[in-house]
Amino acid sequence: MKINRILILLVALLPLVASAEIISTKINVLGKVNQPGQFIVHDYVTVIDAIALAGGISRMGDVRAIKVRKEGKDGRVSIEVYNLNMLLFGEQKNARLDSGDTVYVEEKLI
Repeated sequence: MKINRILILLVALLPLVASAEIISTKINVLGKVNQPGQFIVHDYVTVIDAIALAGGISRMGDVRAIKVRKEGKDGRVSIEVYNLNMLLFGEQKNARLDSGDTVYVEEKLI
């Protein structure tokens, strides 16, 4: 009876383990953020989420110059520029990041 319970428990947990591996996303957040680095997340992550993971934009960072580098399956690289204020107020779409994407916050021009 005990063995059956253990088998049922293992079978019930298998999908959770498999799904965690599937949705694991590795992103890089670089430039003028408080804690730059590589982050592994197990959920849907956006540009704002990535900046928050890196401790926010530093005092020297430009909130109007957040670049997101994406590499497509065909190897083509695209770079999109975001403005944090526009993202926060819904004036710009808060893009979903994929594994391998890089968020780079430019230095503020004085």
